[in-house]
Amino acid sequence: MIAVRCQELTKNFGRVSAVEGVNLALPQGRFLALLGPSGCGKTTTLRLLAGFELPDRGKIEIGGRLVSAPGLHVPPEGRSVGMVFQEYALFPHLNIADNVAYGIPKGMDKKKRVVEMLELVGLTDLANRMPHELSGGQQQRVALARALAPQPALILLDEPFSNLDAALRQSVREEVRQILRLAGATAIFVTHDQEEALSLADEVAVMIEGTILQSGTPQQVYLRPARREVAEFVGEANFLAGEANSSHVTCVLGDLPLAEAAHGTVEILIRPEMVLLQPDPAGAGCVEHINFFGHDQMVQVSLPGGVRLQARTQPRLDLIPGSHVRVAVEGPVVAYS
Repeated sequence: MIAVRCQELTKNFGRVSAVEGVNLALPQGRFLALLGPSGCGKTTTLRLLAGFELPDRGKIEIGGRLVSAPGLHVPPEGRSVGMVFQEYALFPHLNIADNVAYGIPKGMDKKKRVVEMLELVGLTDLANRMPHELSGGQQQRVALARALAPQPALILLDEPFSNLDAALRQSVREEVRQILRLAGATAIFVTHDQEEALSLADEVAVMIEGTILQSGTPQQVYLRPARREVAEFVGEANFLAGEANSSHVTCVLGDLPLAEAAHGTVEILIRPEMVLLQPDPAGAGCVEHINFFGHDQMVQVSLPGGVRLQARTQPRLDLIPGSHVRVAVEGPVVAYS
């Protein structure tokens, strides 16, 4: 079952096109990251889904029900949508249990549901605490419990980890993913953090200048970006000029296999981790600079003709600035006309 569907969703603010022709279809129980740079329309799309903004064109279905279309606008409280805001928006005068209970509708056993939600997020012992007595990660889990409590068809999260310290971010991200999995929730979260999107989501939609350029699994978006703009934004990328002849391309690194058939003059994408370096005094590559990170390192290599490549390798003592290397590429490459 498709939990949320958008068709040609469009929103303008005066002459500024914030969202342009967005199409999305997210199956029930899946976790989608809406990934893009600041100002690309991610949060506006989230607000359109929640009902906080009215679209200029397009349709929105949530839980199989049409909630937005020309002449139709179901208000936020009628959409079966839970929202986790960037700043959490917990009620400071209510304890944790009462915060979670706030949105539970009549007809549902509130006390039982609060207990279930606090157990789910691991905060049973803190039910009587006030929000200011909790850490940022704990507040995040309370906000998520409150959003999940009414059993909405869709959970929306707006930059949910941006207020956390870097040391907390990774652990809280994993906690949130586990909570959503256990709840069987369908969720969409917006982020500009590529690592966050790729590591957390089942699907990633890359949005640039109000348009979704590609949607797919994290692996598809990273390894087979449909457009150069996607390849540039998602992860580090090397681009080399080449001449494609069906299944192969000829470039400064020689003859390389193509992921998909192409012909004529192209640019090829080579991710840094695809670049293999082997010390060789007669090698055509020269190590210019190394950024050492401990678990790996980024090596900048210059090639004949002024071409430069970034290579991500394991920490190695035999690579130093000024040394010469042979350069090879592992795996097929993606070409753009």
